Amino acid sequence: MQEASPALKETVTQLDDKKRAWAFEGFQWGFLSTVQLASRSFIEKLYSIWLVAGHEIGHEAVIRSEGGFVKSVTVIPGDNYLGLTSWVPDLNQGEDAVMGQVVAASHGGEIAEGFLDQHDHSGCTSDRGKGRFFSSLLARVSGDSAGNVLSKFRSRAHQAVSDFGIQNLRHRSWLLATQGTLA
Repeated sequence: MQEASPALKETVTQLDDKKRAWAFEGFQWGFLSTVQLASRSFIEKLYSIWLVAGHEIGHEAVIRSEGGFVKSVTVIPGDNYLGLTSWVPDLNQGEDAVMGQVVAASHGGEIAEGFLDQHDHSGCTSDRGKGRFFSSLLARVSGDSAGNVLSKFRSRAHQAVSDFGIQNLRHRSWLLATQGTLA
């Protein structure tokens, strides 16, 4: 494990406590060098990438829990960081179960953001829309309300991310943020 010098620690005092602890975590785990750690602009940018990565890792955790196959997880750099989780549902479970996998997976990112950043996150608009759409389809089949279906699968997603574990979530988010794609 690397140890930061007092002078280096002083250079990141301008970061808020949460980001400072996050940066030192990355440094101690070997994801950040001392040069990177000393650059506030680099740290701020990487933190944004890390949150997007965490969102995608949340999807991955739920998909795997639901029996789906994850092909890759990617963070796409740019002015607004985007992420993509490429996956295939377990088609052997039947149509309703596949729709349920999609609903649960759509919530994984938002839930992971909450675990990582401890704020109220609304997730991605397209994720929420996808979850609502498939919930309404499942509601028609099951006779339950779309709200109840959505709540049920959101709860399953929360449990899946929780079971994945905060340390795994943080570590895998670091991997994705620094590597760009995980297969």
